[in-house]
Amino acid sequence: MTPATTEIACTARVQRLREQLLDTTPSVCAERGLLVTEAYAKHAADAPVLRRAKALAYVLEHMTVRVDDGELIIGNQAGAPRAAPLFPEYAVDFLVDEIDEFPKRRADVYTVSPAVKRAILDEIGPFWRGKTLYDRAKAMRPTEVTQAEQIGAISGRGNISSGDGHIMMNIRKVLRLGLEGILEEVRSARAALSAYDAINVDKRVFYDSAEIALEASIRFARRYADEARRQAASGMDSARQSELLEIADVCTRVPAQPPRTFHEAVQSAWFVHLVSQIESNGHSFSLGRFDQYTYPFYRADLEARRINVSARIHVGTPDRFLTECARTIRLGIGMPAIKNDEIIVPALLEKGVR
Repeated sequence: MTPATTEIACTARVQRLREQLLDTTPSVCAERGLLVTEAYAKHAADAPVLRRAKALAYVLEHMTVRVDDGELIIGNQAGAPRAAPLFPEYAVDFLVDEIDEFPKRRADVYTVSPAVKRAILDEIGPFWRGKTLYDRAKAMRPTEVTQAEQIGAISGRGNISSGDGHIMMNIRKVLRLGLEGILEEVRSARAALSAYDAINVDKRVFYDSAEIALEASIRFARRYADEARRQAASGMDSARQSELLEIADVCTRVPAQPPRTFHEAVQSAWFVHLVSQIESNGHSFSLGRFDQYTYPFYRADLEARRINVSARIHVGTPDRFLTECARTIRLGIGMPAIKNDEIIVPALLEKGVR
């Protein structure tokens, strides 16, 4: 069955989800901020990279997971739709100092609930004062650099109050091996380390941290599988129940294992990207050539008839669109099926369909 489309050339489902998102006022979510604060306090004695990995695992284990109505590709960064998570380990002073201004700003307005405000002022802010990345960077830089920033000659805050940026993760490798395959590489590399070489101490800590982060990411995806199954068992229409059970199957497999279908490939890529955005602030990570590394799965689904592609045409259909349809049909995959409004709509009306 071909999904119904709207005037802006997307499915009714996508249009509905888009409108719900745009109609939601952005808010501040304290959940990640509280969880990372708890984790850093609990693992204060660990090496920084190990503490970082354990904090990520703690956040992924305890944060809210949502499977919102109508979603097929799932995964949220915060506890509520269109909510901004907090990354106090990078900088916290602006949160405390400007919290009352967030709802009043001329741009980028965020609502702040009383509970979130209390969490920032009573727990998150006091813990991180003087301990953030920004605090450490300020303490290490030369006096003349600080003075230049104070008079507005330079500005480097963005580079010392957020994570690495403008890079791409190797999602293609995740689709090829799955995170379990990468875990095998990590464990093999760690096992090859000599116990008698001092330089291997830091390497071992790195591999331990990588193992923790990868295992946590796999468990994170399977929490969504559990939530989808829970919703499917709660008694709803059969169509959505079927979708939820498929979502559960997909999230049980990926990103742990290599995807087999286009749905699994897209969900795996999204999970990997999402975890990077939960782990750190302001990464500016790109999904890269998403079209290239997911295309083999898309093509395989077309050939196996797991995806049905159709084109709805009428007297006003642009020639360019018709030409692209013809080029696709020439590939020999039998797609897209052509649905002619000039024939189908009168026929449906004649049958009493309104």
